[in-house]
Amino acid sequence: MKLFLTLIYMIIIFIISSIPGNGETKNSFIAHINPTIQNFLHLPEYGILSYLWLITLKNKFTYKISIILALIITVIYGIFDEFHQLFVPGRYTSLIDIILNTLGAIIGTTIYNVRTLFD
Repeated sequence: MKLFLTLIYMIIIFIISSIPGNGETKNSFIAHINPTIQNFLHLPEYGILSYLWLITLKNKFTYKISIILALIITVIYGIFDEFHQLFVPGRYTSLIDIILNTLGAIIGTTIYNVRTLFD
């Protein structure tokens, strides 16, 4: 069930990043979000994804391996998602977005690690 929920979250990210931007579609909510806020949203988006991967992997691998795998999967997915946006009208790929996705993954992993200290 944990894997299923994590994969569903990844599908949701894909669907949201498939929405045209920059006024390509007048009804697109993406077109109405300030670009600075859009950039900021990468942090929680990929933080949640890495957190979900840690929950999914924690009983299948050692703690250290789970962390490494969660970060690798999340960062690779973030790169894939940025590449995918090259084909979406009004969307673009940027190195800043990839860095923010990676930073979000690190933040999500850090939050998971801090939370486990108190469990």
